[in-house]
Amino acid sequence: MARNKGYDLVIVVNSTSSLRPPGEIFRAPWQTADQIISIMMNQENASQLPAADVVITPEVGKHLSSDFHGLDTLIGAGEAAAEKEMPGILSRYAKKLARMQEEGDTTQTMFTRTSVTFAGSPPPETLRGAIEKGAQSGVVTLRELQADVEDLYASGRYSDVAAGVETDSAGTRVTFTLSGNPMVNAVKIEGNLLLPLARFGPVLSRMEGHPLDADSVSGKIEGILRLYRSAGYSLARIDTAWFEQPAGVLHVRLNEGVIHAIDVKGGVRTRDAFILSEFPLHAGEVFQIDRARRGITNIASTTLFDFVYLEVSYDAGQPVITIRLQERPSQLVRIGTRADNERYLQGLLDIRDENFQGSGMDLGMTVAGGQRNLDVVMEYKARRLFNSYLTFGVGGFIKTLDSYLYADGPQSDPYHWTRDVAAEYRDIRYGADVAFGTQLERLGNATLEFILEDVKIKSLDRAAALADQYRLALIRLGTIVDTKDRSPFPLSGVGLDISYEFALDGLGSTISYNSLNVMYETYTTWAHRHTLHPRFTMGFADKTMPFAQEFRLGGLDSFFGTREDDRRGGSSC
Repeated sequence: MARNKGYDLVIVVNSTSSLRPPGEIFRAPWQTADQIISIMMNQENASQLPAADVVITPEVGKHLSSDFHGLDTLIGAGEAAAEKEMPGILSRYAKKLARMQEEGDTTQTMFTRTSVTFAGSPPPETLRGAIEKGAQSGVVTLRELQADVEDLYASGRYSDVAAGVETDSAGTRVTFTLSGNPMVNAVKIEGNLLLPLARFGPVLSRMEGHPLDADSVSGKIEGILRLYRSAGYSLARIDTAWFEQPAGVLHVRLNEGVIHAIDVKGGVRTRDAFILSEFPLHAGEVFQIDRARRGITNIASTTLFDFVYLEVSYDAGQPVITIRLQERPSQLVRIGTRADNERYLQGLLDIRDENFQGSGMDLGMTVAGGQRNLDVVMEYKARRLFNSYLTFGVGGFIKTLDSYLYADGPQSDPYHWTRDVAAEYRDIRYGADVAFGTQLERLGNATLEFILEDVKIKSLDRAAALADQYRLALIRLGTIVDTKDRSPFPLSGVGLDISYEFALDGLGSTISYNSLNVMYETYTTWAHRHTLHPRFTMGFADKTMPFAQEFRLGGLDSFFGTREDDRRGGSSC
């Protein structure tokens, strides 16, 4: 590569680390990858090193390329290796110069006893020092003078740079004539619609009244872009910049990051329209990083995708936003079983499309139950209601539940008691519900639900007094706050579930009542092993609450160690 660019003396530093011993190759994936890279580099070195004039090989020992410790020691080893090769480098350099002069290469014409002066605009101190230091060596080639001229011009401070050479018996005098760039009298910003010109005042004041310097102007214009980025407009950039002579006006046209187009890549079943409805930015709007992050959060929170991220590209200089994602399987069949001493063996079959018609809607049917209970539920849920942030759900259900009534059994001693089955009845209900909800940012949700159901209580054993039949029309208001760190086994966080429901005659209900339910739970973990999970449940209701709606306490789900639904009542704690 260096030879192809025309360099005459090629010096190579070989810092490739040694290969890992066989015992370390397969200990970890990154060790295997490091070994593969080292082998590839060694093969490349074997073909490239012979083409170099000088090869400097620092003594790095067994230091691996993936080990970033002890860098000071490595730098010292590199310096020592370079010092060792310096005599050979200087000798080869002298021979190269002599050979080029013999072959008539004018760029290698040498000037001795050289002195340097500068005329016109002053040079940068770093370049002045480097040029004067080169002249102090006593020998300067024409090629080196050409390089000095190119470096001065590349600094961006000058409209023209020339070097004059005069030689006589006293030596060589080199005069660099530097024509400075014109003065910037004013800076005009165009295209700024989001930030007022007053915000750019401190930046503009550092450009106005100073010579036009490409590097300096570029750095100061970057300060304008930093103002945009700090305000969240991260795609703002300089569209064009030009200098108007002789007025000395620097024109800067801004592109504040107007989105040219938004594409979706990776969706198979999910419609692009659904994904874009979750993204709060649109083509023609200015890109804002906070809104983009919120959009990615919205899309990811649908739980339909394994990953979601943004890419930014440019089409004819205009930003194009690409939403890249990968869908999860959404057409699912779930099967489960449960066995306990209250309801014996139970089964569950859940058939569901969580991305129905590619619109993020959930359509499913669940059948669960066993010998003493049965639930059949069909439901349809939409994560978005039209273009709002409201959720919507509708469903129908048929449920049967056999329950025991308990009474205290004979007490054999003061410290031992039993609960015996006194009666058994069946709760049969069917109906439909409609729910509206909204997300509470980072916390949970709030819902409004209307339930219409027919309820029948049927005696199975000694429960004729409980037989009843009525219709309920319920309105239920609820909110859930959930800060648990994970599911299903949280280590920290809290959960709060509050619901208030009421039934009114005017809604079609044959019974009226009010009830309030509150559940609060916390998770606290010590030493990463022991998690304390207290849960408090309270309920309050009118005395008009029907028997089938009463609160129930007992069993694995509410009070461990008691029989299921051991206690009933219009209030509980």
